[in-house]
Amino acid sequence: MTGVLKKGVGLVVVLFLLWFLFTDPNGAGSMVREIGTAIWDLLMQLFDALSRFLSTVTS
Repeated sequence: MTGVLKKGVGLVVVLFLLWFLFTDPNGAGSMVREIGTAIWDLLMQLFDALSRFLSTVTS
């Protein structure tokens, strides 16, 4: 039952994303750009924190 539920939810999510892409391509592109920028900013913060941590540990 849970496998069927997971596949059903996955199918609904994929169909929603396809519908969103075809009905509002500019909005979908903008959303992807914002998500990519947010992920990049978080990765930059993570690597900066890791660099500072390693500098502190090795000093």
